[in-house]
Amino acid sequence: MRSFESELDVTAVEQQIHQIRTALGRIRTVKKTLTEIGKGISVIKVEADALNADIQSALKSIEQTLSFVPTENPG
Repeated sequence: MRSFESELDVTAVEQQIHQIRTALGRIRTVKKTLTEIGKGISVIKVEADALNADIQSALKSIEQTLSFVPTENPG
């Protein structure tokens, strides 16, 4: 009767282990990139909100200025 070890292709198993470790490394890279993207999205949202507030403020100021400008009466 042959032993378990003689039936086991150690090289094939080692190759699979290497492939699994490589895949796990890729998962770490993807997760790191997702974290960085999430941080970038937060920065973009903050800037977009600030830009929106600035535009709203400028628009309100223009509207207030125009409401004090006398209009000419034709005729």
